[in-house]
Amino acid sequence: MFEGIHSVPAGHLVLVENSLNKRSQDLNENSVKLKEYWDLRYPKADEIDINQSEADCIEKIERALIKAVERRLQADVPVGFYLSGGLDSSLIASLSSKIQQEKRHSFSIGFTESNIDESRYQKIMADHVGSLHHETRFDWNNISERLKQAVYHAETPLKESYDTCSIALSELVRKNQIKVVLTGEGADELFAGYVGYRFDLERQNAYSSVQDVEQMLDREIRERVWGDPDFLYERNFYEFNEIKQALYSEDILSSFNSFDCTQNPIVEYNKIAGLHPVHKR
Repeated sequence: MFEGIHSVPAGHLVLVENSLNKRSQDLNENSVKLKEYWDLRYPKADEIDINQSEADCIEKIERALIKAVERRLQADVPVGFYLSGGLDSSLIASLSSKIQQEKRHSFSIGFTESNIDESRYQKIMADHVGSLHHETRFDWNNISERLKQAVYHAETPLKESYDTCSIALSELVRKNQIKVVLTGEGADELFAGYVGYRFDLERQNAYSSVQDVEQMLDREIRERVWGDPDFLYERNFYEFNEIKQALYSEDILSSFNSFDCTQNPIVEYNKIAGLHPVHKR
């Protein structure tokens, strides 16, 4: 958004040492360094132990989840939790209730449209763990009212409107003077919950037999972005770029390549090379 100003990469921190030059009062570039402090580490595909029993895997996951929730319940302020009505937030709520048997506050979004409303599942779970449940109702007007606020605080382009729901939930949490909340967000990524995960292997086999011009161009982009022409994440980049260019004004199109993220690598290639497709995602 601003020339010479960049986001700190995920899992990194900025280390500044002896940064002030007493004569010039300027920052010394050599004293400002990026340092990686965390990353997900997966085994190579040929190093995975495929002979583990299902029971062993369940036990390991349960131990890890319990430890994760225990750590986050260690707070000197009340800890609440979000309830979406889905498996992930319900699991976190159940574990927190099992680990520390105390009455907690739970928070949910309810929708006025019945086909997307999961209030009844939220209530079932809230009753099950005995929480003090709070709900805010949401409709399209609420989205439009908060959309500008969501974009402002994100400081980045958004592709989804559900961030407006997140703001409403945060407002509900603050209104009830809760400082810490547990959430099930991120579980779909960790546990391969999205439909696309199921098609990766079939898709790779299909690429070897079918090659039209559009697929070839898309493979070129994926090679540049991921370092792997057979790895597809969320969408066909070539087709999506064509849609965007059909919508953009001439002024924006003239500088399209300067801001198009598919012109540059998105990850360090070596970090996903040789991984199982699920781990690549």
